[in-house]
Amino acid sequence: MIEDLELNDGDTVKILAAQSRERNEEISLTHWDGRIIKGDYDVPELTQEISKIADLTEQKDVSIFGIVSKLQDIKTFQRKADDSEGKLRNFDILDDTGSIRVTVWGKDTELPINKGDVVKIIGGDVRFDDYTSSGYSMNTNFNTQITINPNNLSVEEMDLFDKLREQLRPISIGKVEEMDEDGIEVDVIGRIISISDENQFQRDDGSVGIVRSAVFADETGKIQLSFWDAKAQEDYEMGAAYQIENARTRLGMYDVDLNIGSASRVIKLTDEEASARFIPELSTLEKMIYTNMKIEDIEDIEDEENIIVFGRVIESYDIREFDRDSGDKGYVRNIEIADDTGSIRVVLWNNDAKKDFEIGKAIKLQNPRITFNDDHLELTVSRNTSILDLTEKELENLPSHEELVEAIYIEKTIESLTEDDRNVRITGILKEVSGERTLLRKCPHCNNNLDQFEENIVCDYCGEEIEEPKYILMIPAKFEDDTGDISITFFEKLAEELIMMKKEEVIDIVEDGYGIEDKVEDLDGLTLEIIADVSFDEYNETNRLRPKKILSKTF
Repeated sequence: MIEDLELNDGDTVKILAAQSRERNEEISLTHWDGRIIKGDYDVPELTQEISKIADLTEQKDVSIFGIVSKLQDIKTFQRKADDSEGKLRNFDILDDTGSIRVTVWGKDTELPINKGDVVKIIGGDVRFDDYTSSGYSMNTNFNTQITINPNNLSVEEMDLFDKLREQLRPISIGKVEEMDEDGIEVDVIGRIISISDENQFQRDDGSVGIVRSAVFADETGKIQLSFWDAKAQEDYEMGAAYQIENARTRLGMYDVDLNIGSASRVIKLTDEEASARFIPELSTLEKMIYTNMKIEDIEDIEDEENIIVFGRVIESYDIREFDRDSGDKGYVRNIEIADDTGSIRVVLWNNDAKKDFEIGKAIKLQNPRITFNDDHLELTVSRNTSILDLTEKELENLPSHEELVEAIYIEKTIESLTEDDRNVRITGILKEVSGERTLLRKCPHCNNNLDQFEENIVCDYCGEEIEEPKYILMIPAKFEDDTGDISITFFEKLAEELIMMKKEEVIDIVEDGYGIEDKVEDLDGLTLEIIADVSFDEYNETNRLRPKKILSKTF
């Protein structure tokens, strides 16, 4: 009826045959079989008393007028009386004297309210509230009238709200990075340039929490986002533009992150909205923030940040499980990637380590950490690293897997090997294969070598009692071709492949008091084509081979 009659504030009406009733000591007119007639009747002018927010105290039937300075998403809850579902929504109203938290209920939660809207609230109830900065909050009820962006604002009111609206504009990520205080609420606009999978964790109270990380960027820089619980479970599109409201700063050791919790809002922007707000495209942001590097160029730097490395997976090793100090299980896996300039090992941890990387798959490592391990550089996928698929344009500049294999696995003779050689393809014959010590016993706590036969021992290095040692399967030998020979040792999976036995079988045989010397020594004279790296043995002051893959074997 209100819509049909186009009723607005200040209209005059005649009401015929209404029924009155009393509720909460107030008289109201309720449902009737009569009529409402809109017209120009001689009634007193309506004067609505609007309170300044700073003057509010605990009282009922209060009217305020201001701009929406903060808005939260709709929340649902179960009513205790009948277990039905209820809805509420909180937003803050700001005028030139202060702000107050307002809670609307039921269908009022569906009102099309946005941050920056001018809102008039007539008939709300103000109460004390220890959880708000002002000490008060306003509750609406079924008699409360809420008007959004009224069209009868005066010039003075329009000027005031324009000035207040200016204070609510999102700030640049560059300014967020300069903040030096925890818990500051900010709004930012930008693009998600990478996002991780969900991670579950257990809180001190036993409940399960969920967190998800993302990197967010605009033309002034990038920042780490942490989405929590329900916000972590929402769908986010990599490369899409978003407006994030009510995010809270969290100071790290070297930078500032943003927490996105239940009070935050994440609003996906259309392409037109992103363009109107001058948000650069994803490709432009990547060029502004990151440096694309070829693998051969990584050899010349260390601890470089904000780099992108493209490559295809040419090797994927088995996942390894280990015990953390906290008692939890940890996981690590190595893969090797290559481009047209070389190859490099990549270290993956935990959830990333559990992913399967198909040989030949093209990946983009965004912001990996460069580390030095033994005698070579590696890329480590850390919390701030993203593993992404390549765009079609990026794929055009990356050779195929077959082309990379041909370029990376260079065929060499033993005589021509140098200390820095990696991924050489070499053919030779196994000589002097030793089966005397195929199982190396190590301390499971510190990885120190143990005596071969002593049981129920205490590690000499870390002092921990050892119930079950860790076993390493290995087969040492000489590798020979027409140009010379070199020491070589096959470990674990490669050793299993040579003797065609699983490590567990070898352990059972050895623990039963037998050996596999004959089976190992039968490998003498076996011709192998292998992929290997060359390392320098400082103890013997000579090069040795570290095999990575067996391509073929024949007698």
